[in-house]
Amino acid sequence: MPDKDSKIQQALSFAAREGWSRKPELFLEKATQFLCTLLGVKYAFVALKIKGTSTAKTIAIAADGEIIDNFDYELTGAPCENAVSFGYCECPSGVTQEFPRDTLLQEMGIESYLGFALEGRSGEARSIFAIMDDKPLQDAVVARNILKILSHRVAAIIVHLENDQLISNKIQELESFRRAMDAQAIVSIADKAGNIIYVNDIFCEISGYRRDELIGQNHRILKSGQHTPEFYQDIWKTISAGKIWQGVIQNKTKQNKPYWVKSTIVPELNENGIPVRYVSIRTDITAEYERLDKSTAANNAKQRFLTSISHEFRTPLNAAYGYLQVVQHNSALPPTAQEQLTEALKAIETLTDLTDSVVYFASGSHLKLDVRGQINICDIFKSCRDKYGTQLKARGLLLKLNCGPDLTISHHKNPISEILERYLSNAIKYCEHGGVIELKAEYIDKHKLRLSVKNDGKGLVENDNNLFEAFEKADQMAGSQSGLGLGLYIVAQTAQVIDAKVGYENNPGPGAKFWVDIQESGGSA
Repeated sequence: MPDKDSKIQQALSFAAREGWSRKPELFLEKATQFLCTLLGVKYAFVALKIKGTSTAKTIAIAADGEIIDNFDYELTGAPCENAVSFGYCECPSGVTQEFPRDTLLQEMGIESYLGFALEGRSGEARSIFAIMDDKPLQDAVVARNILKILSHRVAAIIVHLENDQLISNKIQELESFRRAMDAQAIVSIADKAGNIIYVNDIFCEISGYRRDELIGQNHRILKSGQHTPEFYQDIWKTISAGKIWQGVIQNKTKQNKPYWVKSTIVPELNENGIPVRYVSIRTDITAEYERLDKSTAANNAKQRFLTSISHEFRTPLNAAYGYLQVVQHNSALPPTAQEQLTEALKAIETLTDLTDSVVYFASGSHLKLDVRGQINICDIFKSCRDKYGTQLKARGLLLKLNCGPDLTISHHKNPISEILERYLSNAIKYCEHGGVIELKAEYIDKHKLRLSVKNDGKGLVENDNNLFEAFEKADQMAGSQSGLGLGLYIVAQTAQVIDAKVGYENNPGPGAKFWVDIQESGGSA
């Protein structure tokens, strides 16, 4: 049996001789065999703790100097658990008594254990380098020093293996991503000069070119003539500056057939931030674009028609309204004639409002959202007042604005304005001459703002659960008002678009109150 100094020297020689093998993983097996032979122990092994579990897996294990199959084992209650927790575990004898929960030790007939925990690439102790024997250790101090000598190289190799595994995983991920992209998207890669160096099968299929006809060419081969030179200059300026470009491009096939793609061009940069390649990922949107063109054309025609209808109705109505106002101001008219003129003016107002509602409803404008931003509620109230100022004055109505000047919320302005304007229009129609209308803003809980419009007319005849349905009317004054009943339906549809709730209160006594509850961020409606 070699003496202590001789064993240490042999360990140093082994580490120097075998530690830099071209296949680092072989060193782990040789090291376990070497330890069994040098120290005369039954087992030597290297194990890795499986992340997120209480299990370890041997990656090299020798028994009586021969390599055996790797296996998983439970760390809980085992000496290896102590090694991982404290960096080192030594039990020269009586290990099964020291760790009675480790049934594997008993099955293997183990009497002694000595092991170190080694740090991985993350700095976390995840690997174990240990020896075990079926008899007490003869010289634990020598065994400990020899494991220390070899542990530095073992730890470095484990980090190397972890890095290799990480790289392999990333390569597999990238390969899976590439296969997914090639199966779904139009992909090409160009060099720093913009010349094509790679195209996938879908690129060839949609463009009509063979791969050999595209490689080495510039993407100009696909130009359709749809875009201006400035369009392409902007693309090149963006990507050559190292920035990502996204947009829609019309290309043409080899057979001169146009097609549309949604394109993203990503520059691949070197260590100095200079583009060396450009990766282009495209999606064929030709069918969508053609449908959009048809839909846009139809919508434009519809909008022109509605605008024309509105103009044809409003022009004579506005003229008649103006003439009647001039006549009404003639103080020589008898009271009966004045009353008739007032009713005629109301009828024109109703017809004008009806025209506006029909055109607005048919255009679908109530289903469109503007950009969300900070809006001042008091400013919206004032806009409502200004819009209906003439009607308020003509009917001798007083409009009260009950809102703090600094009440600001983040929301969509146009839908909220539309709801309040239609509420106010109804309140004016159903309010007695000389009456009062109130626009009010109040929080009914921390994140819910209620905006309401209340008049002091006769009130609703009865509660009606269908009031916000199409062609239902708020019959406040026993049938004295005409109309299609679209106003409150448009209100309900507009509220739905912005996730708001609408309703009304029909309290005993005069007046009715219509409201909309607006949910601010931080709560649910």
